[in-house]
Amino acid sequence: MKKRFLSSMLAMSLILSIIIAGSAIALARNQEQPVSPLAQQVLQRDDLPNSQGYYAEEVTEDRFPGPSSPVNTPLQAEGFLEGYEASAWHPYTLQEEVNEELVKDGQSGAFVLNVAYKYQNKSQAEAAFEQQIAFFDQKLPTDFKVESVDYDRSLATANGMYGHATRLTYPSEGITWATYWFLGIKDNTLMLLMVDGLPDPATQEVFDSLVTIVVQR
Repeated sequence: MKKRFLSSMLAMSLILSIIIAGSAIALARNQEQPVSPLAQQVLQRDDLPNSQGYYAEEVTEDRFPGPSSPVNTPLQAEGFLEGYEASAWHPYTLQEEVNEELVKDGQSGAFVLNVAYKYQNKSQAEAAFEQQIAFFDQKLPTDFKVESVDYDRSLATANGMYGHATRLTYPSEGITWATYWFLGIKDNTLMLLMVDGLPDPATQEVFDSLVTIVVQR
């Protein structure tokens, strides 16, 4: 799955390739889960029981180099104090037929990235959030499609969080892919969840289940 990012010539694919490549290195380190309080805000190993290569680590300002994206914009925003990320490869069973070269025995999966960013105050977190949203409003290639998606807003509100969910569908190496994003604010903490996989209902199911966990942190 990583190859499609590395070979893409489009701006969005380049950004996603940076995210995937950086997180792939993190997945290989096999370190222990962080113990910082902020680390408890991201997805925990128990939240992804069937996932492979779960990894969590402190995030610094240079963690995601490259063009501005919803992942690295908050790191340069005013008032940023600290961040933590969790990432994993989450397998699932496809619900629709796809190219047999992509999967074996009907199995595929999604790359999951969850980052928590802490700021000096809520206003600064909100400003970083608006910068993330603006990213999806920019002009993208005509074969890229951006759509709003639903999530359990009442559950988020009950837990003091509000946010925005988006699906980006795009082509790479002759295949269509889908990336789901959730951006959320709770007090002075900004949350990001990204789930990337095939445009199969199973990918959205993974996203929906993880958003439910993230908004309750």
